[in-house]
Amino acid sequence: MGTYTSVRGVAFQDFPWLDPAFLAGDVDPQMREFLFGVDTGNTEYKQSSVEGFVSGPVFDMPAGEFGMAVGFHYRTDEINDVPGEQTLLGNSWGLSSAGITAGDQKTTAIFGEIDVPILADIPGFQYLGLTASARWTDVDTYGDDTTYKIGLDWQIIDSLRFRATQGTSFRTPALFELYLADQTSFIRQSNIDPCIQWQQELDAGNISQRVASNCAADTSAPDYPNGLPGDFTGGTVTATAITSGGLGLLEAETSTSNTIGFVWQPAFADLSLSIDYFDIQVDDQVDQLGAQQIAFRCYDSEFYPADPICNLFDRSGLNGGIDNVRDAFINVATQKAEGYDLA
Repeated sequence: MGTYTSVRGVAFQDFPWLDPAFLAGDVDPQMREFLFGVDTGNTEYKQSSVEGFVSGPVFDMPAGEFGMAVGFHYRTDEINDVPGEQTLLGNSWGLSSAGITAGDQKTTAIFGEIDVPILADIPGFQYLGLTASARWTDVDTYGDDTTYKIGLDWQIIDSLRFRATQGTSFRTPALFELYLADQTSFIRQSNIDPCIQWQQELDAGNISQRVASNCAADTSAPDYPNGLPGDFTGGTVTATAITSGGLGLLEAETSTSNTIGFVWQPAFADLSLSIDYFDIQVDDQVDQLGAQQIAFRCYDSEFYPADPICNLFDRSGLNGGIDNVRDAFINVATQKAEGYDLA
């Protein structure tokens, strides 16, 4: 008694560890003050933008008015994420620590769109129109890109309409994905290491032979220079996952989408039926693999240990455990979705 913690400045307490009331949660307020503290951080986003455009008919065509729109967009985004003092200092036992995430991004865009009536009021073509738009975007943390969209609208007869579109888009990495300062979290070895008891896991069918063979061939742990044994029990301390931003490394997400469909509105019923096919592909998706996936994909790789993903963690922890896992934001995948919409 009479002494204070060096971090929070609260008085030390004697605890009745074996008292049933204490074990049931009946904790004296002074003891609770010693055990628990509050750490408050602050996250601030700022966005400023200006946009202008002009639109309207330009001239007449046989099938209708030719329409056009042009415009510009300018935007600045800023982030300033300051964790609480103790989180910054890494003084929260068993909890995440983080640094200050701060940065900004400037976006400039120029865009235009046209609406072209091609045919109208002739057999098979009550109306045929084309719309097209394009946008040039420059982001100072990434670079520039051009996207477009083309659409076709064909009213065949009163009850039947055909429509189709093709377009592209891109998304630059968000400020948090770019500027995130090193953020740490802690993971139990049993939740991350596929090499724990790998012989038993292999016999039970929980891991593949390739994972088992790669674990047996892992000589990176100082305590196991000849490879991890089949009864390897794992490290005795938690693994540390370090998350950070990917400024200078991340590419923008890009996508291409196609749709084609029909709309049927029969005159004999109060009905509108549409069916559309869609095909969407997203490339260079920005995400984190996750510490568990990093370790598993490394040991499941046919290129082990030369697979680059194996460079994202160390097996230098106590008793051969996995230590630092570098789980930064990266371009991880291509996703494709296709199907039909019926309404």
